[in-house]
Amino acid sequence: IMKIGPNNVAHLAKRFGFSSEIDGDPAIALGGLKYGVSPLEMASAYATIGNSGKRVTASPPVKVIDRNGKVIFQHEVKQPQIISKGIA
Repeated sequence: IMKIGPNNVAHLAKRFGFSSEIDGDPAIALGGLKYGVSPLEMASAYATIGNSGKRVTASPPVKVIDRNGKVIFQHEVKQPQIISKGIA
């Protein structure tokens, strides 16, 4: 945290999709957040790393197909590249 700067880490967390308040304080390295982040936000952040750096956010079902194979709903998934694939 201190090498890259706590404010840079807080900014990156926002790029990852965290909506919780994250202060640029060195204590964030130890989980020292005012309110903490939700399990859904943490899952999304880890999924982004596992998805080669493309942001993953919670979404409704991607596709719903009826019993005849007809697509009745399809969600468009947007996955912006947050960090490089090599870093992820």
